[in-house]
Amino acid sequence: MKKKHNSRVSREHKDESLRNVELTSTTVDNWAYYDTVLICTSSSSGLGQSGELLEEEANGGNWLEGHRFRENPSDSDINNFVESIQ
Repeated sequence: MKKKHNSRVSREHKDESLRNVELTSTTVDNWAYYDTVLICTSSSSGLGQSGELLEEEANGGNWLEGHRFRENPSDSDINNFVESIQ
């Protein structure tokens, strides 16, 4: 599979000014019913302090260690990770 150089994450990685995206909403319908929420934060770099910074901004919740997938992970890779955190 070809790497998508024009994807949003690729453009934001190259140009930090594109990262400031105005939110259309600050709430999620039925948020109280979610048990697990996965957040994608990385392009080609490592996780760095992403988890700690997100946890600080969220001001709550039970945060688990993140995982950096290789490029183009298989469904199996993703499913194995999701199963490991449940």
